[in-house]
Amino acid sequence: MGLRRVVLAMIVAVIATGCASNAEEPRADSGPAPDDTTRTHSTEDGSTEGVESSAEPLEVESLDAESIDATAAWDMALGRFSDITTLEYTIDSALLEDYGGFSSLRTTVVDREQELAEVHATVSGPSEAESGLPEDIEMIVVITTDRALLHMPGWVSTMPEMDGMWLEMTPESVGDAGLPADLTHTDFRDFFPPAELVDFAPLTARPGAGTGITVLSGTLPAVDALSLLGLSNYLRQNPEAALGVTGTMTAEVTLDETGFLQSLSLMPEVHTIDAGDDEALGQLLTALPYGAATLTVLAVDEEVQITLPPAENRVSDFPGA
Repeated sequence: MGLRRVVLAMIVAVIATGCASNAEEPRADSGPAPDDTTRTHSTEDGSTEGVESSAEPLEVESLDAESIDATAAWDMALGRFSDITTLEYTIDSALLEDYGGFSSLRTTVVDREQELAEVHATVSGPSEAESGLPEDIEMIVVITTDRALLHMPGWVSTMPEMDGMWLEMTPESVGDAGLPADLTHTDFRDFFPPAELVDFAPLTARPGAGTGITVLSGTLPAVDALSLLGLSNYLRQNPEAALGVTGTMTAEVTLDETGFLQSLSLMPEVHTIDAGDDEALGQLLTALPYGAATLTVLAVDEEVQITLPPAENRVSDFPGA
């Protein structure tokens, strides 16, 4: 197997975080679907527009910390995902960005009924002169129930023969690259809600900016926090190290006036994450206070178009590999 294929398989593992099903941690039933109402979401120009969604307004006649049960509010927010069929969200993360580090923006669009997802990611790092790599790396991954298809627009200049082509990653090829085979075996229920959010533990609630907005403060388990920060690939490649990771990171969740999730933001400067005996991971974790990550829900139950690349545009390996 060529080195380029292994490296790109690792990239797929990073940007498809949360896409693979986890048989050891089954999802709990979110319960019956609530009644329909309308919520709003932000558009590109910052305005808001109505989106049909199954949600009931929170009882917020007196919106203050004493009137809101943080745990109940979060349980309701998770339950709101149970009857959604399409979802679009972003994960915006950075690590040591002001010190020559990296930042990434991942936009995920999921269609549960069609069992398709598309992840569009842009990773920005040090200048090409410093790292030997392009300053911005753009990649698109289309995910089905049994494979992931990767395309990088930059191939047009670095590998012209790959222009318009998609690298097909199956359980077998991913396994050959040393990655878990279930990376390409997706349970689309794991997007509703995104897997990194499920184990958020709310501690307090307070009113946020805007009418009916609620902010929940709490903690996120170490592995989920590292995933949002874009560090999950190390844990995938080093499962023994992953088992030794402990602790939590402080996070804040913003809910809209209906109790639906708007965003979750990490506060990496407040954490108890420990790498255990893994020295390399321990050194990596020293950068956490200089990181940031926010998951933002852009739209639910809106029409989405995810195109599965045709067979003639797929390759199982790079030309000449």
